[in-house]
Amino acid sequence: MSVVEMPSILGDLWAPMPSEWLSEPPPPREWLLVQTKDQAEDLGVLPRNVVGMLASAGGVGKTMLVCQLALLVASGCARPFVGDLVVAPEAQGGRVLLVVGEEDAAEIRRRVYNAALALRLTPEQRERAIAN
Repeated sequence: MSVVEMPSILGDLWAPMPSEWLSEPPPPREWLLVQTKDQAEDLGVLPRNVVGMLASAGGVGKTMLVCQLALLVASGCARPFVGDLVVAPEAQGGRVLLVVGEEDAAEIRRRVYNAALALRLTPEQRERAIAN
């Protein structure tokens, strides 16, 4: 009877750490939201291109908050999001994937429509949001 060796899954993915990781500063973090008011430098909130999670008790407005954030990013609208947080200039007008798992299509349509009304998006900003 011969012994069959199983391939090493991690062995195929392993690579040595690049030397510049220890010798050169990393690139600056890109933020989705920044707080600029009364700050010596921008204070970032929610890194760009990283999965995040918004959690709280039910019925407090998470879906509306996320719909408004999605519309602000996609439309390129520079108005404040919450308090003195604004969408970072580099993220304004960016592509957005809004995934909502608890509402049906009619409910999410109502929420997106109401979010656009609350944000007072211009016709041009609405067109940009649709495109993105």
